[in-house]
Amino acid sequence: MTALGPGMYVTPNIRLAREIGGGGMGRVWLADHLALRCSVVVKFVSPEYAANEEALQRFSREAAAAAQVKSPHVVQTLDHGVTADGLPYIVMEHLEGRDLRAALEQCARLTPQDAASIVGQIAKALGRAHKRGIIHRDIKPENIFLCDHGEEMFVKLVDFGIARGVEAGGLATASGMVIGTAPYMSPEQLMAKPLDARTDLWSLGVVAFEVLTGALPFPGDTIAAVTLSIFQAPRRKPSEAYPALGPAFDAWFERACATDPDDRFASAAELADAFVAAANVPARAQIGSGSAPRTLADVDAVTAKLPTPGVTAGPVSASTFGAQLRPRRALWIGGAFVAISTVALALLLARGGETPPIAGPAAAPSAVASAAEPLPVPSTVVTFAPSAASSASIAPSAPTAKPSVKPLTKPVAPKKPGKHDASIY
Repeated sequence: MTALGPGMYVTPNIRLAREIGGGGMGRVWLADHLALRCSVVVKFVSPEYAANEEALQRFSREAAAAAQVKSPHVVQTLDHGVTADGLPYIVMEHLEGRDLRAALEQCARLTPQDAASIVGQIAKALGRAHKRGIIHRDIKPENIFLCDHGEEMFVKLVDFGIARGVEAGGLATASGMVIGTAPYMSPEQLMAKPLDARTDLWSLGVVAFEVLTGALPFPGDTIAAVTLSIFQAPRRKPSEAYPALGPAFDAWFERACATDPDDRFASAAELADAFVAAANVPARAQIGSGSAPRTLADVDAVTAKLPTPGVTAGPVSASTFGAQLRPRRALWIGGAFVAISTVALALLLARGGETPPIAGPAAAPSAVASAAEPLPVPSTVVTFAPSAASSASIAPSAPTAKPSVKPLTKPVAPKKPGKHDASIY
């Protein structure tokens, strides 16, 4: 098999420029599309997996799923094929900006207004996917990309590498390993139960909690640790992690991450609408004018000049989202815990105490925070206040108040990622 290298032609119009990353089962290259006169990204199956049938099927599903969703909030798939010597590839649009994980490493947490924009746009992507029977199964900050789109904060969902159709049911691989990123996995995903669209809503609820508070609601980097956090640890409220948040967010999170899928929001659109109401911002807010930072990508250029800001969010009654949790929830949780205990005991006896492995998606998953090591929270939080006009993004403005609580940890120096972050593909 011919080695990949700069100048190699994937097709008559696509010429490789340089490798920009890789991991897991894939390698990612920046390339020139000679006919369109633009840069594209080409993802290849790693040569060592080229004969692995399961890897090839997952790779094909990734290409098909992203192409079928047809949403402006999903990374665009331009082509899919096999090179002359048999190496599968996917051609995708080249995104410039940063993923949400990189933004959180700089800001630690975002304002409710800014979070509402991100949740709303990802919900639109999921709504399109779910209507076509596709569940993503790996919603996390690393797979949420904040594009450099001038004045707008434009968000795209990436990496459909472990997406499956609802008709496929379970999530176990042919080798029997559970796949996903543990802290963002729903209870049914952790337990290898059949999945539907509501597993993605749980994951988006976890992301929203992390974006608002700078911490994970169910910490742990293994299936066992996260499962115990969900079923045994006291349910953590957003307002307990960051007291500036009101009871409306607590009620929203309780429903978004209800243990019983039947108690969650019925759709991505319903979840997003409820979040906007909790954030007390217009459903569509316009970008502000002036020199305020217009996207998260611009924050690092002006953060040092800002006075100490605070979080601005008007009071919203928790009864707005007062969907009564069903009495069967306790029975569901009890049964689930018995099942988990039985499986855990069997695994410990069979493996001598080893934790069940988690098979990562096509790209190597990033490290996640544990209970002992919460995400850093800086001494300032950038506030984005919306204007009254109508648009698709959230408008930032200068902050007006001091923080109502002390930061959880000391700030860390921001890490400035490059524009060609291969981990997003």
